[in-house]
Amino acid sequence: MRFIIFFLVFLGLSSFFTLESLAGQEEEFYTAEKAFSENFYDAAISLFNSFIKNYPQSPRKEEAKLFIAKSFFYKKDFEKAEKVLLELLEESSSASIKSSALYWLGEINFQAKKYPQAEIFFDRVIREFPDSPLFFWAKYSLGFCFLKENRLGLAQELFQEVLAKCKDRQIREKTFLSLSRIYYQKKDFPHLQDLCLSWLKEYPDTTHKDYAYYYLGEVSYSSKDYPLAINYYRKALESLKEESLRDELCQSLGWCFLEQDNFQSAESYFSKITSEELKVYCLGSFYYKKKEYDKAYDFFDKLVRNYPQSSFLIRAYIAEADSLYNLGRINDAVSLYRRILEGKEKLDSKTLEQVYYNLGWCYLKLSDYKKSIETFQKLVSSSSSQIVKISARINIADVYQQEGKFKKAIESYQEILKNFPDNLYSDYIQFQIGLCLLKEKDFEGSIIALENLIKNFPDSQFNPEAKYYLALAQNKLKNFDLSIRILEKLLEEKLPKRILKEVYLLLVENYIDKKEYSQAVEVLKDIPKKLSQDSEFLEKVEIQEAFLLADQDKYSLAKKKLESFLKKHPSSKFRDRVLFYLGSLYHKEENYPKAEFYYQTLVKDYPQSRYLAQA
Repeated sequence: MRFIIFFLVFLGLSSFFTLESLAGQEEEFYTAEKAFSENFYDAAISLFNSFIKNYPQSPRKEEAKLFIAKSFFYKKDFEKAEKVLLELLEESSSASIKSSALYWLGEINFQAKKYPQAEIFFDRVIREFPDSPLFFWAKYSLGFCFLKENRLGLAQELFQEVLAKCKDRQIREKTFLSLSRIYYQKKDFPHLQDLCLSWLKEYPDTTHKDYAYYYLGEVSYSSKDYPLAINYYRKALESLKEESLRDELCQSLGWCFLEQDNFQSAESYFSKITSEELKVYCLGSFYYKKKEYDKAYDFFDKLVRNYPQSSFLIRAYIAEADSLYNLGRINDAVSLYRRILEGKEKLDSKTLEQVYYNLGWCYLKLSDYKKSIETFQKLVSSSSSQIVKISARINIADVYQQEGKFKKAIESYQEILKNFPDNLYSDYIQFQIGLCLLKEKDFEGSIIALENLIKNFPDSQFNPEAKYYLALAQNKLKNFDLSIRILEKLLEEKLPKRILKEVYLLLVENYIDKKEYSQAVEVLKDIPKKLSQDSEFLEKVEIQEAFLLADQDKYSLAKKKLESFLKKHPSSKFRDRVLFYLGSLYHKEENYPKAEFYYQTLVKDYPQSRYLAQA
């Protein structure tokens, strides 16, 4: 009986000490866990190690080791973290511990950029532990590995699956951001737009509202809907949480306003960019668009000198060379393009094509036709793009045309049409063939070529000009009435001023050739109504009226008109021509003092005039 009582007492004391021990365990574990949650990782490691030492048989021993491994991970001591995790993977029979160990081993390899190894661990979590709380985290992380390896298709599939099946808000937020980046990188704007709009609708309080609006802005910008893009970019700025996105938004807003020629707003946003490197590049582009090439050059040159490792470096070099070209410093532009080509192995194909193309045009501007053709031929041989090859071949034909080698140009154009009959530039090529034949004085051939263009390409942008040259060819064949009919019909169309001016002048010429001077005068009188803003052209019209009067032997009226012209337009670029013609008219009438006066004025005021020798 006393034995039984002793045994019961022993049991009671044993339970008391066990309960007391469990309470101590929980308290120590809680203290260690709290240190971990508050990011005191060294303290957490020490406390969890003490816990394991004090309670070697505790059921939470493996959990404590997992916290130690995670503490080492967040301390970036990946080697120690990996060692603990591998031990757990070997020792533990717990699905929860093993799945966690696999997941964190994947994260360690990811941090070390060992993506294939990381993928193995994440994939094991997915395959072996489908019920693990880390299942969707593993799917997301596996997708992120694929994203880092630029395996966008595989990453996209995983992210889409996570969004479709996962309910965890934190995972969904991260997945939304990664999937939207993939759509953006792939320029899959329809899916990007759908994703961002549906996300904002589902989660109006999303932590990634700034990125959602930014990507919607990019979608609108890509479709040239600049007002809508501006609206989205501004909303992104209003909801900005990711400070690194600010410069991107200021840049994007600047580009939008620049596209709309709203220079004040564009400059304002570019000036708000905090990255000096990006700001310099954007302001260079800003001044280039404004055609202030001297300022553009200064900014691009500053970027090249101050940021030799810049991701914008090649673009800045090219823009700098383009600015030199537009400033008329063609030789300097050539030198810079050639310097860029010295490192051509570092250039992507599109950039290389752009440099060759621009250099070819520089040589053409310098009338160095041989080097221009050689440069365009390099573009033909180096490019893998059929469109670029065709364009370069057209440029070669254009060089031959500018060089005055019209037959060679025609052969080159015809060869392109033969080898690439359905190319995008067929109407341009047909137009240039017509022009070359006209310059070769093969007027019948030119008419056939131009009529074929108008017939085969009824919507071509070159048709108005083709009709003008068709009328010119008929004029050269002395088919004046037919030329007039073509021109009068052409005047019914909405024409660019450049073509409209030529149409009027040719119409006048046709009437003069027919000696229908009154009709020619009527056309000249009609011109100021249609081209009232073009003062230089109207000056030419006034001179033409005087010539027309002289052709009708109305010398007094012609002289009066020309003398009136000199008073009205004292700074006209045509003044030397008028002085010479007045001298000629007085000379013809044997009024030598007056003739001498105008000739001497010409000699004195215009010592470089092309009319000087005749005077």
